[in-house]
Amino acid sequence: MQELAEQLEGRMSVAQQKTDASTEWRGTDPDLGPAADAAMATAADAAMATAADAATTLDNEALGRFHQALRAKMARSRAKGRSGWNDPDLCSERFLAEQLVGHLAKGNPGTFEDIACFAMMLHQRGASPRVLARAARNLVENGRTDHRQSRPPHENCGGDLCIES
Repeated sequence: MQELAEQLEGRMSVAQQKTDASTEWRGTDPDLGPAADAAMATAADAAMATAADAATTLDNEALGRFHQALRAKMARSRAKGRSGWNDPDLCSERFLAEQLVGHLAKGNPGTFEDIACFAMMLHQRGASPRVLARAARNLVENGRTDHRQSRPPHENCGGDLCIES
């Protein structure tokens, strides 16, 4: 009989732990019953979905505004005759990475767009993120990027800049 009581007590303890975890997770009162629990869960799910929709909208609007700023930046650079970022023979990944790293400390209007454009160029070229790590290490160790050694031969890539600030 003692053994049966211990087994029953163990099962009740496990059931209570599961109930406690469920109540804690859902934030409902176990005394309200399953219908109230289901209604609360449905309301919580709806609130989370609404919050997710609002966050998605906010994200999409921010991305749209940033996209427009980047398009304008690239258009201004093209109007100045800048080109060649997509051609490895004209503009190296190393050069683009050094330009990105070099722009981090500029802090002038347009810096975010410059950095994002360089990141886009590297991304679209399929560059390894290690090229950025090497450029950053070089800047920290030498106090400068090494763009003189990796400057693109194509003058329209901007000499010192593939896009201008």
